[in-house]
Amino acid sequence: MRDADEELVGHTEIRSTRVNPGVIPITEIYRFRIEGELSAELLDSFHPVWVDRDHGDTVFGCAVVDSSQMFGILSRCEILGLRVTEFHLVSYQSPDRDDSPLS
Repeated sequence: MRDADEELVGHTEIRSTRVNPGVIPITEIYRFRIEGELSAELLDSFHPVWVDRDHGDTVFGCAVVDSSQMFGILSRCEILGLRVTEFHLVSYQSPDRDDSPLS
């Protein structure tokens, strides 16, 4: 887990170590926009592959295996009282291809 003082903002590289590479075939990256600025500790709980700040909002990408995982992320946001203002698919990679952007 990250130190609370470590800043996640501005990460652009994909961090595949967070999603058990070789075990789970990651096929999609979804972009989520949350109203307000989330703490580094809260962001880390979503295991983002990248994070950015935009006009006071927190924007992050998550590797998603299937729709139930994507809806699980949305459900977690709702439980935490976070307002999701946008989410959409930004990248798709067929699980049978070797040139995955996450490898």
